[in-house]
Amino acid sequence: MKNSDFRLVSVVVLILAFASVDFGQMRAGKFGVGLAGTGYYFLQSNLKTPDPSGGGAVSLTYSIANHVSLRSLMGVGYLAGTQVSSALYPSGRSIETNIYHWNLALAYDFVSDARFNPFIYVGGGLLWFDARDKNGGQLTGAGMPRFDTNYLAGIGFDYFFDEFWAISLSAEGVGGFTSWLDGTKGSTNDTYGRVAFSLRYHFFDQNFVKEMIDAFENRAK
Repeated sequence: MKNSDFRLVSVVVLILAFASVDFGQMRAGKFGVGLAGTGYYFLQSNLKTPDPSGGGAVSLTYSIANHVSLRSLMGVGYLAGTQVSSALYPSGRSIETNIYHWNLALAYDFVSDARFNPFIYVGGGLLWFDARDKNGGQLTGAGMPRFDTNYLAGIGFDYFFDEFWAISLSAEGVGGFTSWLDGTKGSTNDTYGRVAFSLRYHFFDQNFVKEMIDAFENRAK
């Protein structure tokens, strides 16, 4: 094998090994896209008993700079629970509120140059909702709100398997400006919690790979 070929093979092996160990990170310029499983739970409502529920979302991330990133979820799911007892429903009425949400958050990445990266974030978003009983009957009549804006704050972590693939787990509280999420008008606005488990693939500026190759070759000369 020629020296030039040997150097090229050595460089590629070193890059793959180096990237898999040290370059799985949320460094500047990386864009991640993937899928997330989500869970929801009413934190503040007029329900007698809130129930856990689920959904799914598209997960997006973009690292603006070291330690600073944008994070977004676009998804669907539902909120569930049992309303308080009434003469018509002595045991309470089960409800499910379908939700379609999009949110964008600004995150602080504590260890943006490491494989394991905890983060905190704050943000806002848009929400469309449709509250119904377990038989599909609509709980909000004509003229009742179906749309809301919301705000959120949460914590989470990323774990990078390599330069491209990562999983994330996050938990957040979501507030808004409507009390109709549970299908009834209350004195306080409804809030809920959301957890998300994501698997993402990351795109990045390929020039950094070329720069690494050039640096290794220069050292080998």
